[in-house]
Amino acid sequence: MSPVKKTADSLSRYLRPKQQQKDYVGLFLQSRAAMGVSPKTLRFYRQRLFQFVGKIDYLKANRQTIERYLDSIPPNKNGLATRHASFRA
Repeated sequence: MSPVKKTADSLSRYLRPKQQQKDYVGLFLQSRAAMGVSPKTLRFYRQRLFQFVGKIDYLKANRQTIERYLDSIPPNKNGLATRHASFRA
């Protein structure tokens, strides 16, 4: 293979767009919408999940990481209901 061809091949591999990571949260929300859940339920899922993904790399999280996240949610006027709501989402 000629040096020009090698360079062109290398550049094409380098310039090729990287595969985008899938938006699993978005896909989940779309699936719930397709199931016909209420707009209020979709807002609930969106709020809880965006708080979670803002603090945790969920693609690498294990059970202990998720449990630590849930334990970090302080009780509020609803007691532990907020923690449980986050777990459900």
